[in-house]
Amino acid sequence: MRVAILGPLEVESAAVGGARLRRLLVRLALAAGRAVTVEEPPADLWPEEPPADPGDALQSLVSRLRRTLPEAGALVSVPGGYRLGADTDAGEFDRLTARAGQHGDPAVRAALLKQALCLWRGAAALASELGGLAFARGRALDRARAVEPAAGGPG
Repeated sequence: MRVAILGPLEVESAAVGGARLRRLLVRLALAAGRAVTVEEPPADLWPEEPPADPGDALQSLVSRLRRTLPEAGALVSVPGGYRLGADTDAGEFDRLTARAGQHGDPAVRAALLKQALCLWRGAAALASELGGLAFARGRALDRARAVEPAAGGPG
């Protein structure tokens, strides 16, 4: 299963509706396969007025998201939280830019950065889905995208 967040949120073979479900999915996708503790999402999902029992409300959202995702078992419970087992365009972007940063050949570095830039499909879902939480992550991705012309690529 693939989740794309470097542009409008897209999930392979699924339509994820509802702002909170979309926020939860983006939050899990940002973790890049790492566990997200049950304490983390409530602040992102209910920034102004959390529900009376955020744990139960989160569990309900997780159940709804599991039914929405096209791959059974993509969202798993782990001790103390949840983990999304999905490929993401942001993860691929990170891998490509890291490889580019380690490569000594400017032509190869530029090619890797160009590949990373091609993953962008518009304004990242980060800001629209998560607001403040994603601000730093979105800025980091934007900075990485902005260095590409300096590496000899198009720009």
